Amino acid sequence: MPFVRSIAVFLVLSLSALRTVWADEPGDVVQRLHTRYEATLCVVSVALETEDSKRAEVSYPGVTIAPSGLAMIPLPPEMFDYPRSYFKQMELMRPGQPAEGEPARMIGVNELYNLAFVEPSSPATSQPFIDFSLIGDLPAMGQPLVCLGLLDEDLGYRCSFELGRMGPLVGSDDFTISGVPTDASGTLLFDISARLVGIARPPARGDEDFLSRQNRASGGFIVQPRATRAAALRRAVAFALKERRDWPDPWIGVAGLQVADRDICEAYGLAPGTVAVIVGAVVDGYPAQQAGLRPKDFIVRFNGQPLSRGATDEETLDIWTARMKHLNVGDEVTLGVWRDKGERAVTAKLAEAPLSETKADREFTPSLGMAVRDIVFRDRFDRRLDKTVRGVVVAHLVQSGPAETAELEEGDIIERIDETPVPDLATYRKVVAKRESGNPNDLVFSVLRGSSQQLVARVDLTTSRPADGP
Repeated sequence: MPFVRSIAVFLVLSLSALRTVWADEPGDVVQRLHTRYEATLCVVSVALETEDSKRAEVSYPGVTIAPSGLAMIPLPPEMFDYPRSYFKQMELMRPGQPAEGEPARMIGVNELYNLAFVEPSSPATSQPFIDFSLIGDLPAMGQPLVCLGLLDEDLGYRCSFELGRMGPLVGSDDFTISGVPTDASGTLLFDISARLVGIARPPARGDEDFLSRQNRASGGFIVQPRATRAAALRRAVAFALKERRDWPDPWIGVAGLQVADRDICEAYGLAPGTVAVIVGAVVDGYPAQQAGLRPKDFIVRFNGQPLSRGATDEETLDIWTARMKHLNVGDEVTLGVWRDKGERAVTAKLAEAPLSETKADREFTPSLGMAVRDIVFRDRFDRRLDKTVRGVVVAHLVQSGPAETAELEEGDIIERIDETPVPDLATYRKVVAKRESGNPNDLVFSVLRGSSQQLVARVDLTTSRPADGP
């Protein structure tokens, strides 16, 4: 049992170290936090289900932030890659009481901080909740911390506590919490004065499909500094309480960005070592166009600061995106733009980003074995679609279902059904419902594939009908 003995020694040493920092005994601090926050801890159980019935049930702990029972739940980033329609069922539970869950719904998310806001379907009126005026700022290096609300998959949901201290993670700008390796996910971190200072997360799990994963990897706590700043969390909570919708992504209205390599920078007269992002396209009606940006402009500064270079071009663009996302819709940004071998300042007010495909409404038709959604900006930009193109996009095909058998493909744009135009999802629903009520043998779809290929697909509906009785 060498591993168990090493863990025991580690705990003894950790508690001894913490006693030198805390005036109170660690047990007293934990008890005080337990008394203060136990009633606010919660667990959300999420059932994810695809159109072809692949299903996974996952649970994450969080904290109640409003008298109605509204809870803030930190989720892993991969959860936000799934269409909202995949979130089929939610329940809010108290740690240790998994059999007493309340039906719940997600009212909004903040993808910048990986937060979901979930409330009971029948909101309460006097639920104990966290007062966000108590939120502290980023804790100092070496500061003692307590982690509340551990979700232990072996023991079930329980109020649990881990003791640790802030410390550097070698080779990273993140911070770690010293502690016993655990399956904690999205737990809340408090300092000794009972201020919320961060959100703990497990290490990344790899690229395996989340819906097929059953076991979670173990690891120490990770605190993300940007997600722990008091002002950021306060803003996220205040927005969720007031607006009750997804936090809008700010956007300037440029697309097709590329990082300029050294030779291109030299050819256009930029100084050696300059980090420059080339504008691929300027979107009509958005701030970049109104501010006078042009395709092939070089962006070299962001609010007076040179752009940062990542380890790869992709990482450089990720840094650009992150800096933009930390601003608000309506904020002004000033870009240093290199054009005609000279730099000029361009100021623009950020607008709300267009709807993404994960947030777009979807419709699944079992008889077709197909889900569709409205066309979004990314479809038009990536495929250079003309503004006159209207229809719905094939978002998912059930394997060997009628639509896939008819050789429809994901990404196809359905423009007409039996010669009836379907310019949007609302029309598509009405047309399909009306046609199905007549019990037809097939439906004929006029389809746009890629940017210009026009196809006709005949979907046989007789194969999806139940067989007649004996």
